[in-house]
Amino acid sequence: MEASEAAAAITAWFSREGRSLPWRADHQPYHVLVAEFILQQTRMEVGVPRFLSFVKRFPTIQALARARESSVLAEWSGLGYYARARNLHRCAREIVSKFEGAIPSEPAMLRELPGIGPYTAGAIASIAFDRPEPSLDGNQLRVLGRFLGEDVVTKSGHNTVDGWARRLLAAGSPRILNQAIMDLGGSVCTPQNPTCTSCPLFAGCATRGDEAEKRVASSRVPVQNWTGKRYVRHGRVWLSAPRGQGLLGTHWLPPLAEAHLTRQPDLEHSFSHRRWRIWWIDDAGEPPGEGRWVTPSDLKRLPHGPLTRKFVDAALAPNGGASLGSRPGPSARRAAPSARRV
Repeated sequence: MEASEAAAAITAWFSREGRSLPWRADHQPYHVLVAEFILQQTRMEVGVPRFLSFVKRFPTIQALARARESSVLAEWSGLGYYARARNLHRCAREIVSKFEGAIPSEPAMLRELPGIGPYTAGAIASIAFDRPEPSLDGNQLRVLGRFLGEDVVTKSGHNTVDGWARRLLAAGSPRILNQAIMDLGGSVCTPQNPTCTSCPLFAGCATRGDEAEKRVASSRVPVQNWTGKRYVRHGRVWLSAPRGQGLLGTHWLPPLAEAHLTRQPDLEHSFSHRRWRIWWIDDAGEPPGEGRWVTPSDLKRLPHGPLTRKFVDAALAPNGGASLGSRPGPSARRAAPSARRV
């Protein structure tokens, strides 16, 4: 199948089956920029509502550039991989200072901005500006690698796919073709059990669902044990200030200490690469270190993740220890104005 024939087939499929996504409504460069940063490590079903929330809070690149880092991290809470939020914030500031708020359309210029690599640069250039630049993420490499019968793990296979992708984009609208291949990888040419007969490239596909040898990473996830202190007074919970280092260095957290207990934990929380087991200890004394007393509504203004939300909700639940101690007095310590970076 020639590139021109493939481009026509993919375009027709996308007009029928393409996903309706908010940044596709007008392909506004700022919206595409935010969406690509969010989707670097976030599933689409989670990313869409968080995108809408983010651009409502920071409706323009100028608004994002003016914002405090703590406000950006708070809005990012729950998405994880907080370096993305810090890079997006730095990226906005550089675009405002160097380009008067106009996002560059040249891939080479985009790659010089914080947090933007070859894939993200290609996605922004093609989707926002319709530039013929491939955006070869995992989905696109899988779709085109299978179609061409190339092992994209090898440098030669990757280069072959990149070259063919450039010929494909020259035969149609790069904006449409790149987004269509993303959608094909997410809904049709999936990692397992692809629905090949639904694919517009089926007639010319070199593999039609046959997969090359898989390199499966170990499924064992390391486990860490912790004890967490619960200080609860009159509907407020004590959280320790971000410590600027470690896995959750930018988060507000309960006071945690490494533990070696073997009984059933009170809470288990899984990350992408490890699992935490936590035992809670109710304490009516003075909380340690820097931190603050918070209510559930306060979390909207503080960088935190699902672990902190679970902790606060459990601590304030009936019989969850909420009657301990007395009202926090003026001696309760406050955190420094801004958290240190990891």
